[in-house]
Amino acid sequence: MAEYDLTHKIAPFADVHFLVQPDGPFDFLVGQAAYFQIPDVMRAKVALLQKTKNTDGEVRALEELEEYPSPELEARSKALDDEEEVLREAAGDALDMFSIDDMTKIKEYVTAGATDPPERLECKEKLLAALPAYYDYAKFKYERGEYDDASIFLNNYIQAIGDRAAFSTVRYSNALWGRLGSAILTQQWHLVKEAVDAIDKHIMTVKRREDGVPPTKPTAADPDPIRSMSDREKLQLRTWLLHWCLFAYPATPEEARKREDAGDKWENILELIFPANDDKQGPGNGPDRYRQALQNNAPWLLRYMTTMVILHKRPVSERFRRKQDVIKEVIWLIEQEAYNYQDPITQFLQCLYVRFDFDGAQEKLQACYHVLRNDYFLSGWADAFLTEARQLIFETYCRIHQKIDINMLGQKLGMSAAEAEKWIVDLILDSKLVAKIDSRDNYVEMDTHSPSVYQQVLDRTERLASSTFRLGTDTQKIFGQPMGGYPDRRGGGGGGRGGEEGERGDRGDRGGGRGGGRGEERQPSLRAQGLMDGQPSERDERRGVGGHGGGGAGGGRGVRRGGS
Repeated sequence: MAEYDLTHKIAPFADVHFLVQPDGPFDFLVGQAAYFQIPDVMRAKVALLQKTKNTDGEVRALEELEEYPSPELEARSKALDDEEEVLREAAGDALDMFSIDDMTKIKEYVTAGATDPPERLECKEKLLAALPAYYDYAKFKYERGEYDDASIFLNNYIQAIGDRAAFSTVRYSNALWGRLGSAILTQQWHLVKEAVDAIDKHIMTVKRREDGVPPTKPTAADPDPIRSMSDREKLQLRTWLLHWCLFAYPATPEEARKREDAGDKWENILELIFPANDDKQGPGNGPDRYRQALQNNAPWLLRYMTTMVILHKRPVSERFRRKQDVIKEVIWLIEQEAYNYQDPITQFLQCLYVRFDFDGAQEKLQACYHVLRNDYFLSGWADAFLTEARQLIFETYCRIHQKIDINMLGQKLGMSAAEAEKWIVDLILDSKLVAKIDSRDNYVEMDTHSPSVYQQVLDRTERLASSTFRLGTDTQKIFGQPMGGYPDRRGGGGGGRGGEEGERGDRGDRGGGRGGGRGEERQPSLRAQGLMDGQPSERDERRGVGGHGGGGAGGGRGVRRGGS
């Protein structure tokens, strides 16, 4: 199953520290001795560690290779120790203030104004002068592999910046990503969702830059410039965020239950791809922003999205009430990207819901198990996936059959007849299935229950209003004018009637004026805009109309009749 390994695709979008962490992807590959050469994997890990400042991790990797650290590595480690002392001394004022005062006091220092006491203004000046060095020290700690300290320092820096972060400087942006990385590496799962939401909001609100325009680089005069992003950069960062969320996904069902019991709202990519909030917040910030990132930059994430949908028993997002609703969305994506990416997991859903090929689904299910066992993020979920996938096969099969032979069902599920019967009994006892078993004839009789026509209408029109609104806004963006732009024809009619007699021509003009006034309250069409600008259409020129608006035209014709 080495052909289905995605390490080489995921690694470019992951932080180096994620890849080389203990029990990380590279250590997982070491356990796949049947597909990879262990010395090659370890040397690749050492090469990645050399790009960081984590010399201790590099020494441990060399020990696993049964090699001794080189003199260059020892000299580099000593130089990094000296650099750390310099950074700690530079950030001394900020370190002292964060260790003594609580965050409320720190924020009072940052927001102090001219009317505040001189002592507070002095503390503000000292803190703001030391914050850049404090950020550098936190960044050094992260690169050195001391993630606990980095998490504390970066969180303090972000909270101290506070409202000043509305400008979204380069350091603030990097600090947000560093805080998320530290939370993942230290397994502080209760902080992950907040960190992900902060990065998502930052990407949406950052200053937009046109594609092709270079970003503002730090200089001696401005070491921390305002961050700006093009739409392409936003798409790239969202792709990074999707991959980073994979490292926060629970390794096993037991860990998932433990986190849920602890109240940790761990972030998964389904909550980003199918957000509950459909509000559009500017160009490139629509509800499908992460779906676009997946389709354009990382179609291989379909494997993880499909697996998460199958594994989750409850609704995977607040946007969907039923599991079947999100499965339809996922199948649509799989079909769209089938030319670009496929694996046994995506093909399983295609066989089951697109082709209704139960034999093909069973074959793919066996291949899915081996793919999952060899995937770093999903290896602990292989058995749970098998159980949930079998239930999907059974539910789909039951929708088109009322009586099912247990022996034949066991073949479809890859189980013996006795195992299939026990499995069905467990489903009935767990209230997941309404059926009864005839042990004498060895078949299952289903209690078919079709949704009412009213429920079907509700399901199909549930999101009709929001879809229509998005269609209207997209049309408005294409044609460059607000929707509903129709001329008010009532004003012109009034002017025409008023201009039938010469002595009443002036009244016709007034009638047209009133009609035109009502028309201006509505959005005029392109033709009406031309008339208002004094540019009559060909039809109006043939009729001798040269007035303003429909009403003015009628009034003008009345004046000419009066004079003839």
